[in-house]
Amino acid sequence: MMNFEQAREAVRYAHSYNRANIILDLYEQMQRSDWLRILCDEWESTDNLSTLRHRFKNALGSQGPLLEMMTPGEQLRYDALPLEVTVYRGCSIFDKRAGGIHGMSWTLSLEVAKKFPTLKRYMVSYPVVYRANVKKSRVLAVKLSRDEEELITFGPYKGLQYIRIPRSPGLTVDPEEWWGKGNLFKEMMDWGRRSQTTF
Repeated sequence: MMNFEQAREAVRYAHSYNRANIILDLYEQMQRSDWLRILCDEWESTDNLSTLRHRFKNALGSQGPLLEMMTPGEQLRYDALPLEVTVYRGCSIFDKRAGGIHGMSWTLSLEVAKKFPTLKRYMVSYPVVYRANVKKSRVLAVKLSRDEEELITFGPYKGLQYIRIPRSPGLTVDPEEWWGKGNLFKEMMDWGRRSQTTF
């Protein structure tokens, strides 16, 4: 079995887009508690997480909390969460497929969520913020080091809605504060037809 220090050495020279694969490959070579400590240290410097969502779900499970994956401050923030938590995720409208959301990183902050689909590295054609409620017991960990109030959860998500947001600060969306509840595909297509002028 690989120990914690050996695992840290294994990820030392990884870059943000291959780090997650390396960490997942270490899962069966380590004690679970040590592996979660590695994930705790490396999570916020890791990209490309949503493409590996199913592998992470198999490794992490869906019940929280995973204490080894959090710092003491993050554990305190987890303890302070209500029994049902309102969470937000900024992404593409196409992330909602067959009633599911691709991705496991959510935030407690609507303003943080609004930024993500408009950042250059994440920019998407049809940016939205999803809002949902999730049981505290389904939140695996809270991550705070980037001031994003990130929550890691695979759901299930209750009361899922979305708000459309502009692709850049100088543009607007009409209506600006509209949470979709109807036929998502029809709404998306109507929005796409209007996007030449709206955006």
